[in-house]
Amino acid sequence: MYPLNAGSVDLVNDRAVALFRMMLDRSVRAIMDLDALELMPKG
Repeated sequence: MYPLNAGSVDLVNDRAVALFRMMLDRSVRAIMDLDALELMPKG
């Protein structure tokens, strides 16, 4: 698991940006595939 903290990512070149986007995309897909939002408190 890779924590995604956009404030601490050094996006100095295209490769770093692509890596961050891929990690973010995969994290969002995992959340959606696992229906993890259902675990959030209602309110």
